Amino acid sequence: MNNDMTKRQLEILDLLSRCEELSFGELIKKLGISEATIRRDLGQLETSGKIIRTFGGARITRDIFLSAKSFQERMKKETDEKRNISERAIALIEPGMTIALDNGTTTWLIATLLRNISPLTIITNSLPIINAMSEVQGIDLISVGGKFRLRNLDFIGIMATEMLRKWHTDIAFVSGDSFRPGQGVYKMEDESAAIVQGMCFSSNKIVAVMDHTKINRPVGSYLALPASKLDLLITDRTSTLDEGLFEGSPHEVTFV
Repeated sequence: MNNDMTKRQLEILDLLSRCEELSFGELIKKLGISEATIRRDLGQLETSGKIIRTFGGARITRDIFLSAKSFQERMKKETDEKRNISERAIALIEPGMTIALDNGTTTWLIATLLRNISPLTIITNSLPIINAMSEVQGIDLISVGGKFRLRNLDFIGIMATEMLRKWHTDIAFVSGDSFRPGQGVYKMEDESAAIVQGMCFSSNKIVAVMDHTKINRPVGSYLALPASKLDLLITDRTSTLDEGLFEGSPHEVTFV
């Protein structure tokens, strides 16, 4: 089996990443599918090395379990700041909009706060966002295809980037490994930078959502988004952040 898995198989992996092991009966109940279907999916996932079938069920392999655990650990960092940034971000969203969300933990928080704003169309490359929003009423969820990146639980590559470029959005919310005032949003990998560029290609408004630990952080070799293309940066105010860094910026900066 190649890296292109079905949405149902990705849901199976996400369930197992959180529970580590589930029985056939538990998977059937949670997914609402037949025993024959779950056995076929588990067989394919086992062949690809992503799960191990046990007597009466399945458990996640160590690599994907650690990937999910890593994402959960990242969500625990700067929690209050990320929530404040997310709450400010959703104030920009109105029913009927089409929005793009990349694979950051702050964009995941934005997604979880959208349950009471509908109708909406959400376009994303993030498996955690897909899982969080897959059953929310009034949300049309668009998942890009492409190469599944296990360590980040997201989709990348030419297929994903080209699909993102074809979608017009009202707002694109993007994250980064660092934000350098006067320069822009940086990523540590070129494929991650390409995803941001695809999301922003045809968007009415581009918003970067990044907590203070990412500002002027000396990481990231790939410029994902020049400061001149950014409409708004939402970050948190802290005594360690020199707000004067943003004077003369070509974009708006909101501190929460």
